[in-house]
Parts: sequence; C-alpha cells; structure tokens
Amino acid sequence: MNTIEYSDIVLSNGIGYVVDFVPSALLAFDLTSGNILWSASLQYSSTEATPAVSNGRVFVAEDDLFWAFDALSGSLLWTSDVEHGEATPAAFDGGLVFFGAGRTLYAFDEVTGQPRWTYALGAPAERPTIVDGTIYIGGDEGYPTFRKFVTAIDASTGTPKWKSYVDDTVNTAAVVSGGCVYVATNGNRGPGTMYALNAADGSTIWTAPLGSNASPLTSPALADGLVYVADLYNLWAFDAHTGSVRWTVALGDITEGSSPAVANGVVYVASIHNHAYAFDALSGEKLWDSGDLGSGISSSPVVADGKMYIGTRGDSLPHELGRIFAFSVSDAATRSKPAPSSARLGH
Repeated sequence: MNTIEYSDIVLSNGIGYVVDFVPSALLAFDLTSGNILWSASLQYSSTEATPAVSNGRVFVAEDDLFWAFDALSGSLLWTSDVEHGEATPAAFDGGLVFFGAGRTLYAFDEVTGQPRWTYALGAPAERPTIVDGTIYIGGDEGYPTFRKFVTAIDASTGTPKWKSYVDDTVNTAAVVSGGCVYVATNGNRGPGTMYALNAADGSTIWTAPLGSNASPLTSPALADGLVYVADLYNLWAFDAHTGSVRWTVALGDITEGSSPAVANGVVYVASIHNHAYAFDALSGEKLWDSGDLGSGISSSPVVADGKMYIGTRGDSLPHELGRIFAFSVSDAATRSKPAPSSARLGH
C-alpha cells in the first residue's frame, strides 16, 4: 500500500477492504494478521473512494466508473459508466446499490449493474444514508440561488419526499436515528452548524453552531443519546434530543476527513498530523494518544471485535508507505497507552 487518501476501511466477515490512492487499487486484507488477500487494480492513478460491501460483493465508485467485485476472490463482476466527477461511497437497500458521482445520485441493480434511476443533486454528491427505504443526502440548487439543502428520496423510485434548506454545504453523510436526521454543514460562508431534522418531513428540530471557521469535513456519530462531530480543530458532543452542548474539547491538532467512531463509551478520532486519539464519550476526557503513527490520517477509524482500525496516508518525502493499524479497544477503556499492531499492505 502506498497511501490511503480519505478511503475508510470497511469490515465484513473478518476481512477489511480499503482503496489504495496511488496506484489506485481495491485491497482486501485479513483482519487478524493484516496480510493482503487480494488486490484489484482500478482505472485511474488516484482514487479517494471508500468501498462498500453487500451480499458478497464489494463496490467502488471511481471518477466516471462504478465497479463491482467478488468480495472473496476480487474478481470483477461488472462495471458501469457514470458522470465524471469525484465519487462517493455506496449504500444499499432492496437489492439496489446507491452512490453519487459528479452531481448525480445513482441507483443500480447490485447483481446485474443495470441502472434503475438517477437524481440530480446540483452539487458534488456526498455519501448517501439509507434508513427504512429512504435516502438522505445533501445538495445544492446551483445558479442563481446556490441554496444548500438536505433531501429525502424514496429509494425504490428516486422520487423526492422533502427538501430542507440549510446554511451551508453538506460535505458528509447524515446519521439517522429515532426519527431524526443529524447532519453538519461545513462553514464555508460562516460557522459550521449541526442540524437535527425531522426524518418524516425535514422540519428543523434543533441547530447548534460549531464555531467560527469550523468547516467540518466529517460525518457525525451517534451513541447513547449523544451526537459527536469533529470540526477541523475540535471534537463536540451534543444532546441528541435538545442540541445542547455536553462537552467540547480542543484537539490541539487538525482533523480532515476523519469522522469520529464510538464504541463501548469511547470516541475515537484521528488527525492529519499522524495521531489517533481516544476520549471518554460522556465527559470528553482524553484517554490516550496513539503517538506518532508515521504519516497523516484522513480516513476514519472503525471499531469491530475488540479492535479499532485506522489507515495512514504514507509520505513521499521521506518515502513511507501507508499502513493499517489495529488497536485494542481495551487500551482505551483502561486508559493505558496502546501498543498497536500494524501492517504495510504493499502490492
């Protein structure tokens, strides 16, 4: 592996899947050993997309192509041409796979790759979220108003259900739970804002400012009645019902694309300056700092089976390959500094 650039690690049945940025390839690795199982080359020289796994298939959206591979062997199942532009990770519902490319949201049959419907978002598409047959995603009306919005779309037909206007661009995926849609705006034109919208009609339940020039580029996480989101410099915890701030901590570092993950009362987040952090989910107390992992991190931590996994970018000067690190989550719970295992997944 040379570098992981914004591609999150996806876990399924003891296997991790991630996209190598340069050279562009989809990699599968064993979660226990870190050994590479297979590698499938993609078409372009650099790809930032996160893969998605469903029913024994792995999907990757890349610029103007959408790929489907066998999850165990890496053999190519099908490809489809899509609109040119930065691609987003996929989501699934009822035998369909959904993803954004360019300014369009697509629905394909996940078995055959046949298109079902498209929906114009106006702005570069972000990661769709699907709950109970409804897709939630951000968009932009474009010229002349350039109004930003969150919309709900029927997953089976592509018909919009509602549109709710927000104060700035939505660059990340929404989280949906308990009849609420939680999403953060990025603060290009002012402070970023955390929104809670009614999932049924899009009406605003509460909003909370994230601070000046916050520019959150990460998706929120939800656990035990709290919503967590990282802006460039801070980690926030909000009451999911009222929007009141439970706590906020200055990271003393910069996050860029690394969304928080929550498990067993611990919040994990990573920075572009080579560190991963663990915080107490209720108080915001820092539990540990990974120390220097050798290169920056712009992918998100993921937790499963007692481990937290994170991928690093790698550096060209000095030459440092990207790595996958696995931390024991018990290290965070006991406040001991972790001793991670790591693997260079070169190919």
